[in-house]
Amino acid sequence: MRTTETTYAGTHERRLALYLELAHAGPAETKRILETRIPRELSAYDAKGNIVPVRELLKSEAIDGTTLIQTEFYNTIIEGASLAKAMRQAVPKVSMTSNKITIPFRKSAGYMKEVPEAAEAPIDESEIINRDIAIKTYRERSLITQNMVDDCQYDLIAEEAKHHGERAENTLNHIILGVMLQGSELEHDSAGTNQGTKAIADAKGLVRAKGYSPDTLVMCPDAETLIGKEYLLTSNTGSQQAILGQLPPMLGLKPHTVGTTTSSSTYTWGYAADSNIGMIVYDSRVAAKYGLRQDIMLENYRDPVRDLNGAVVKLRFGAVVGLGDAICRVEY
Repeated sequence: MRTTETTYAGTHERRLALYLELAHAGPAETKRILETRIPRELSAYDAKGNIVPVRELLKSEAIDGTTLIQTEFYNTIIEGASLAKAMRQAVPKVSMTSNKITIPFRKSAGYMKEVPEAAEAPIDESEIINRDIAIKTYRERSLITQNMVDDCQYDLIAEEAKHHGERAENTLNHIILGVMLQGSELEHDSAGTNQGTKAIADAKGLVRAKGYSPDTLVMCPDAETLIGKEYLLTSNTGSQQAILGQLPPMLGLKPHTVGTTTSSSTYTWGYAADSNIGMIVYDSRVAAKYGLRQDIMLENYRDPVRDLNGAVVKLRFGAVVGLGDAICRVEY
């Protein structure tokens, strides 16, 4: 059962807490909640696939006989994941139907050969590099305890579900960024000076010199803060966007921020000390790809109340660098 997005201004986290409270309420309290805290316009899909008012649905059926709680539990996890989205937006995705797939990468830079009139066109013989994406599984049980359920801590349960989703998305960030750091072949060392947009310009130049078209920038929070200060209290284009909390596209690059650590065993993701890597600039077409076998999903969660403390979130994906010289690290 799916709750519709447009009928209720509250977040999924709030709805989950409310539905859990309903599941434990007595008859009088249930009636009061339905009449005073469930908006008339809030609707959901019933078992037959029809859209019905939630208030009417719960007057005719107990909430644990519906899938409202399971649906909002999952939606709250996804709501938390959305707070951390970065690398899945910064790197192209490959749909996968198996645990392994081979992806071809090739530079688009090059030239066609001149041929005589009416002669057969020669085959493009530029080098193709094949890379394998292997899927790995990531699973974690939520930190919801039986005591939280027994003590009716519904807000904390909903908050933990949201945190769980954020951790799942951060796992994807952690792995993909680490793979790209390990596989990158270019580096610009700012040597402690010109560390903001000038360093980005230098890194972009290195990638472009290799025959690519850099279009994406990924930053750590320290680098984002440093660059944001360049826009604040100025009349430069993008300053208002920076004041509102978002950096504008800069130097033709679409910016993303990843605040996690990375899976790299060689590089430290940060921008506060010598040898830290605080940014990467790359051509997203050929730099890397990630394969998603199964997106964030719930396991072992059937009973809307009793299985809360056993809910397991699962994610299956893999990532690979395509052409390492299409990625440039920016060192502090």
